[in-house]
Amino acid sequence: MANQEIFIKKYSLSDFFDLTVKMLPHIWKNALLILSLVFIPLSFFFWFCLKQAFSVLPSVINMAAQNPDLSAVLENMSRFYGYIGLLVLITGVASLFAKGVISLNTFKAAFGQPAPLSSLTGAVFKKKLLKLILLSLLITMIYVGIIITAILVTVLGSLLFSALMQNVILAVLLAIGFYLGLFTVIIWLSVKFSFALEAIILDDCPVFTSISTSFKLVQKNWWRVFGITLLINLIISFMISIIIAPVSMFIMLPEYFELIKTMLNNGNNELPGRMLEFYTKYIPVLGISFALQSIITYMLFPVFKALFYIDLKVRHNQLDPPPPPVNKTLPPSSSAVSL
Repeated sequence: MANQEIFIKKYSLSDFFDLTVKMLPHIWKNALLILSLVFIPLSFFFWFCLKQAFSVLPSVINMAAQNPDLSAVLENMSRFYGYIGLLVLITGVASLFAKGVISLNTFKAAFGQPAPLSSLTGAVFKKKLLKLILLSLLITMIYVGIIITAILVTVLGSLLFSALMQNVILAVLLAIGFYLGLFTVIIWLSVKFSFALEAIILDDCPVFTSISTSFKLVQKNWWRVFGITLLINLIISFMISIIIAPVSMFIMLPEYFELIKTMLNNGNNELPGRMLEFYTKYIPVLGISFALQSIITYMLFPVFKALFYIDLKVRHNQLDPPPPPVNKTLPPSSSAVSL
């Protein structure tokens, strides 16, 4: 059982690394089991969807080259994007479920209340998964709305500025500056949204309340949240690349050489077909890489985020750290003789 005084406190930078590692012995069995149950079957689904999607592409390319009926091209394109969309949808829901279970497991362990996997999965599936899906959809809609609005404003503003000032270069610079501002806004919002999922998992907040809770927790801590989260992401990505990249490269290296040879000998005419053949052949490898990458990422990142949420709650006086353990000493013996 985890000691609350270890995990329920304000964290320093070194604490995030140290306590994430210390948390793993308390949660690794449940985490590894749920991740295996989710992402190993999902890797086969990943393989199936990509295989079906890539099998449609040659016919789409041939139809487009021969200028056929537009409806036939659109039908095949809809099949291609249908498989990709189905893959994204199922992967997103499964990832939310796995992340929710591991986050809840981490919170339970941090508060000294370990729970069996059946209890964790039941709590997330019955009470929290729908809210997590709605939260993800809401945040996606916010991003899409901002991007579409920014594109429209940029295009109209650039055209108007170019027409009034007769200066295309200034219009282009204006558009570039506007897109840089858009990128900044999206980064700022993504940090502000960082702990909405944890608010649902730990505090059982409604969807809109979870967003406002995350905004309040990140307030006055934006740069700290941004910097530490970026650092942890880079470390996890580096770990994944060390483990997965050499294996994938070793398996696919001969085909890489064939692609280069095709490009050098035949120019770019045969390159699209060879690349399509290459990715179709190695879809199973991509599926295995996807499963391994997901297991490593979700074994570590949700644990870090859950502990970060606890840290922010303590800093905002929304969660009191437990009192230090009392040093119990025996009272003086009543049988002692007073001199």
